[in-house]
Amino acid sequence: KITLKELLEIELLKIEKSLSRKTLEETEEVEETKETSEEIVIKSTFKKVSFKSEQDKKEGLERIVNDYFFEVVDYYEEENSILIKKNRMFKTMKSEHRAMQGYPDALLITFNEKNKISPFRIEMVEYECHGESRKSSNRQQEYMDKHIIPQLVRFSSSFSIITEEKTRINTINNWIELIEQVIIETEDEEKMVNWIKKIHPKIKERAIDKQINEYLKKSFIDNIGILLIIDELTSEHNNTLKNIVQSFKTTNEKNVIYNSLVVNLMQKISNNINEPEYYLIFQQKT
Repeated sequence: KITLKELLEIELLKIEKSLSRKTLEETEEVEETKETSEEIVIKSTFKKVSFKSEQDKKEGLERIVNDYFFEVVDYYEEENSILIKKNRMFKTMKSEHRAMQGYPDALLITFNEKNKISPFRIEMVEYECHGESRKSSNRQQEYMDKHIIPQLVRFSSSFSIITEEKTRINTINNWIELIEQVIIETEDEEKMVNWIKKIHPKIKERAIDKQINEYLKKSFIDNIGILLIIDELTSEHNNTLKNIVQSFKTTNEKNVIYNSLVVNLMQKISNNINEPEYYLIFQQKT
């Protein structure tokens, strides 16, 4: 039998648990109220500014992004990337399937230490700007069909098995020679040498140049891609371009890689019209 004293102790314990649970619930409600009652504080406001063109000296997409590339595109680490900003330096060759030549606006070489077989990736950078002249969807569709798609097809096919082997090899050798020439003339040579030493710590100095050449050749046959940087790009257009580019196969039966970035120029709204502040924002399309 339970005594009166034991019964009282049981009832007191139930009351304490109930009070404890209630106090906890009230505390959580207060904390939730605090969180939801905090207002968003707007420090600044911005407006989108159209790039005037790709090459405009002040508001040109290509010029601005080239100058601030590694600050804008934060997932390309500068330590592991080399951007060759040589517009029209690299030329694709004509072939049976390609009557016109193409010139990427820049070349991006990235290093992936984990990829021991082909640690270099080469991306042909193509800047495209609708700017102020192609704001309507019809104008953008026309530009997509008549310029952007043919341009990316020229680049993708240049290193694809669709192009005859002799032409492909000549293009690769010419481009490697130009890359090595540019690298030697800049501080990027030391960066690339360090990449080689990370993979081959015991490599002899005289063997480094040969290893660089081999990795560059390797990238052209199974780690080559296109990076489209543009001011406006719908998901539909992006998927179309991705499917077209990736339909081309390299010598090692790998898909040509496709990446795209939408970059916008923003101006801070301010009373100080004499010293306007500009910002760049980017979105990686998938």
